[in-house]
Amino acid sequence: MLEQLLPILVAAIVGAIVMPVFQGLKKVSTLVDGLNPWIKRIAVVVLSFGAVALSRLVGIEVPSDILGMDSTALQTVLGALVAYLLHFLMPKPKPVV
Repeated sequence: MLEQLLPILVAAIVGAIVMPVFQGLKKVSTLVDGLNPWIKRIAVVVLSFGAVALSRLVGIEVPSDILGMDSTALQTVLGALVAYLLHFLMPKPKPVV
């Protein structure tokens, strides 16, 4: 019985946690969209270093033998690349004519 209820309980708990997080992210996203492009670029760098620091705190490591970089530099570069890729893939607003 518990084995059948466990997936439902986990989904309900995760859903209850994820929903407010995504609502907050949407609010932050609209705030960030109105910022100066240079501030956005600086924020990407800061968030990349922050993501690396957070991953180190929880014990997630990226193999450091790739490209001869130490793992902190490699994680930072990968984080920045992912952020820029996501920004590049965002739909661009159409100019008003």
